[in-house]
Amino acid sequence: MCSSQQKLGLVFKSNLLAGLALVSCLFCFPQKNSRSSINLKNYLAQQDPLWDTLNSYFYDGPMTGNGLLGTVLHRMHKNRFDGDTNKFLFEINRSDITDSCSRRPEGYYRSRMQIGRFEFKPAGKVLKTTWRINLWDAEIIGKIITDKGNVVIRHYSHAVLPVMVTVIETGGDESAKNFRFIPDISGCLLDLGALDFQEKGKYDLNPPATHQTVKNILLHQQLLKYSNSYFVVGSASKRKTNITTYYTTIEYANPVKAPYFKAKDILSKCLAEKAVHLLAMHRNWWHSFYQKSFVDVPDTRINNYYWIQQYTTGSSMRSNLQMMDLMGPWYAHTVWQGIWWNLNTQLMYGHLLSSNNLEGAVPLGTALDEHQDALIQNVPAKYRSNSAGIGRATSFDMLSQVNPDDSVAPFYNRETGNLTWAMHNYYQYYRYSMNDSLLLNKIYPLLKRSINLYIHLSFKTADNKYHLPVTMSPEYKAAADCNYDLSLFRWGLQTLITSAIRLKLNDPLLNQWKEILAHLADYPVNESGFMIGKEVALETAHRHFSHLMMIYPLGTFTASTKANEALIRKSISHWANLSGSDRSAWSYSWAAGAYAYLQDGNEAYKNLQSYFKYARRKNYYDLPGIGDNTMYREVGMCAETPFSFVKSLNEMLLQSHNGIIKIFPAIPDVWPEASFINLRTEGAFLISALRKNGQTNFFSVKSLAGGQCIIQSDMAVDSLLASPVVKINKLSPFTFSVNIDKAHSVIFYQKGVIIFSIKNSVAKNKTQNYWGTKMNTLTND
Repeated sequence: MCSSQQKLGLVFKSNLLAGLALVSCLFCFPQKNSRSSINLKNYLAQQDPLWDTLNSYFYDGPMTGNGLLGTVLHRMHKNRFDGDTNKFLFEINRSDITDSCSRRPEGYYRSRMQIGRFEFKPAGKVLKTTWRINLWDAEIIGKIITDKGNVVIRHYSHAVLPVMVTVIETGGDESAKNFRFIPDISGCLLDLGALDFQEKGKYDLNPPATHQTVKNILLHQQLLKYSNSYFVVGSASKRKTNITTYYTTIEYANPVKAPYFKAKDILSKCLAEKAVHLLAMHRNWWHSFYQKSFVDVPDTRINNYYWIQQYTTGSSMRSNLQMMDLMGPWYAHTVWQGIWWNLNTQLMYGHLLSSNNLEGAVPLGTALDEHQDALIQNVPAKYRSNSAGIGRATSFDMLSQVNPDDSVAPFYNRETGNLTWAMHNYYQYYRYSMNDSLLLNKIYPLLKRSINLYIHLSFKTADNKYHLPVTMSPEYKAAADCNYDLSLFRWGLQTLITSAIRLKLNDPLLNQWKEILAHLADYPVNESGFMIGKEVALETAHRHFSHLMMIYPLGTFTASTKANEALIRKSISHWANLSGSDRSAWSYSWAAGAYAYLQDGNEAYKNLQSYFKYARRKNYYDLPGIGDNTMYREVGMCAETPFSFVKSLNEMLLQSHNGIIKIFPAIPDVWPEASFINLRTEGAFLISALRKNGQTNFFSVKSLAGGQCIIQSDMAVDSLLASPVVKINKLSPFTFSVNIDKAHSVIFYQKGVIIFSIKNSVAKNKTQNYWGTKMNTLTND
């Protein structure tokens, strides 16, 4: 058998050959008479964030990542470290390094750790600097002009290998030699100390690090005392004339999912390989990644933001690695050093399915599958025979207690519905893949356990209704018949019944589920709309939409009648317009998705625009904030928020809820044009569509699993033509059903349309390359 190091070498070689065999291409439709005229390389260049200056703020600087390792680049702050503002900092991290640092009462027992940074100090005084994230090639490219010459830097986190590459090319009297690793303080965080200044925090310190050089490879080893583990930062370089290439990696003794490797071994392989081969492998992975789907809308800020999030997704979410926490492969000074389950994780993974990136969503399901013992241990002993749950926050071990009898305010442990909400994400993964084996063997059994916890807690009263005891509406108040939990309980019962029928299971609990569902308590409502729960009204501004889950994303209360729609709109309006400061950017992205669900494109667009009010704030410490690199932070980094924006935009372009696929369901009046390619829907359909002059021009449907789909668009069914010709069953003037065989595609269009081609629209409102720091938007130090 091969050793782990031999296996790594084999993986290295096979990945290199596979990477070099990839050929980048332009998007094309599956039909021979349809095509795309998009040059994706040129198109993405218009989305690149650009910097004509670089400030000292983590959330403003360019970043790279590969799911495991990541870098954020910025200038030195005058009040940090040695205060030398002529230095550039490459802050590095590894996404799975934790130590046993309990963060109760939040719930988790292991915490993410800071690692350190590389500092680069040019020989001369910096006069001018420009930077760019080349999205297409997934590289940071920087140019520095000093009073002694010039420096060109290219930095990337290799897409396939666990290594970061920094190429420094110098001119004049400039030098690349002053590029060195500086470790962060290592230890468990006891007190934040100062916002964004991790060196000013208070720590339970780890032992001093050790250093050694092995065959010109520098190794910095840090012991993590509580877990009796360690990490190693390794770096090596090679030089050719005026070009120096640095390779960096982070070895970790206790990887969560990544194969274990030794830093010196992977660096030795990189030094022996031709740089052009390594670069080609990296670029080919990214060029293939961008083929998954395509979206274009005529708003530069939105469009640029959307595509930068696709880059961030590829930088942070990989199918063979651990699930993503709030920071992914980066690390920002924060008290939030774990995985949150009362909103954050669900928003983190919600965008992947419609973006046709099912691979990126795999780690969430894998984590739930592999840690069922922990999920069972999370609930009180009396429920463990058939139930499971998850508390507010965990580390990668998924341990966090749920205690419905918690008597300690603010009742964090009474968040009963978090696992069920995570199961909603997992079930959606099934609906977008239609893998019945996954539903039967993984999702269905765990969903039963999460709903069994509700069944244990529920009770029937004289009104012949099943009620829930006092539970916690996340980050607001506790209440009986809490709408957060009633929504999730109702969705779970509906989904178990639907799944049992599809899988043809004679489940002995089926009749009980039907009985409870038929008599489950109504959602508490008052004159302002949906309440938090029984006798608990929403009275102050609240960023969480927990009490509105039944509207979106669960859809257990729909606008099927005018009265229902009025209640939905009243509830959203009341929540959105309460006075107070408790608002977050993701509050607006959720509202955009909810209004899109109502097919109200103008309100959805209005909320997308409101989302950006947190961008380019006057002071870097204003909270919440969207940095110039599009990263989002509150007290710490919250990577889920930009991803929630992606999902909401996708919902405006394409929806698949309650068995109906809707083409361009929520387009605002200001968007006469829009297009997308290979967005994915429930039922495993890939949809591509073009909108011109305020009207859908055509759309294509490819079935990945085979079967019937119901489609609604703004094209009258009576006027529809199809290529190839298929039977169209009219259900309403603008809705029809059609059967499409597995792997087959059909284009739907109207008479007179002869060209089935998609090209990007021209943004009318501003120039391209909106994001990145410009001199006229420089944030303050």
